[in-house]
Amino acid sequence: MRHDRQDRDPQLDYAAEELVAESVAHLAVSFIGLDTSAAAVPYLASWAESAPADTFERIAGLVDRLARRLEQTLGADTADSGGDAESETATKRERASDSHAAC
Repeated sequence: MRHDRQDRDPQLDYAAEELVAESVAHLAVSFIGLDTSAAAVPYLASWAESAPADTFERIAGLVDRLARRLEQTLGADTADSGGDAESETATKRERASDSHAAC
């Protein structure tokens, strides 16, 4: 993740970095069909308690960009293995968004 930093990305404290990392990880595994909500939601909640109130607003764009980058990589792997990758990607993104919204 640190290698994908851009100038417009917010400066993050440790709690915000944990929130970004876990949010992206949760979305990525949701994208491939794994439900890690039982572990991810409490972990995110614990870090959210020690983060400033506006943290999710500040990190939303970064989480979205990183998660989309992983989805594209995973989608490319799906396309290489055959099947309707575009349709699968849309379905997985919708499922991941629904799961992440619960956080």
